Amino acid sequence: KQCTAEQTANDFYTSLEKRGILYGQTFQGVEHVWSKDAEALGSIRLAETLKFDSDQFQIHPSMLDGCLQIIAATERSSRDSHLYVPVGCERIRFFSQPKHQVWSHISLCSGSGSEDIIEADVHIYNESNESVAELIGFRVQRSTRLIKRILSNQDTWMYKLGWEIHNTPNESPVASTKTKNWLILEDNQGLGESVATHLQSVG
Repeated sequence: KQCTAEQTANDFYTSLEKRGILYGQTFQGVEHVWSKDAEALGSIRLAETLKFDSDQFQIHPSMLDGCLQIIAATERSSRDSHLYVPVGCERIRFFSQPKHQVWSHISLCSGSGSEDIIEADVHIYNESNESVAELIGFRVQRSTRLIKRILSNQDTWMYKLGWEIHNTPNESPVASTKTKNWLILEDNQGLGESVATHLQSVG
């Protein structure tokens, strides 16, 4: 199907930033996006700094994340200013290992049963149009302002910083009345004798 709306990488990530979604440089893999109604198509390229170990993954996490970012380009998601977070997926299958560039095709599913949930089928292809992976029934859920407020409240953290007062002994450990034995290595500069004299003076 022909896609009518088009966005460059700068347009795409600027629109996400306005919605409060900021990605680091290595996770800004989307190069170009086309969309129409409930579908979107995006070109994703792995960052140069991540290519050295990309063969260790079936698909690099940064590249997969970029494929899922294309959901934000669909009509329903693009006109919604809320933040969405992944909550589940019906089925995930991998077919081949891509190189450094892939295509991500998003099709929104109708009848998700909730206005707060967006469900989509994600199909990923390599440069030769061969299937790389598919995520069927991938779901993201709206993060409400209430949840944002709860997460930003320090009182809800799992830990907190607390200072406790501890009384310390007034006397110096060096000046303790307990007898101590010292091994002093002598030199020809008289340093060892000076150290012994000092230790005797402090007990």
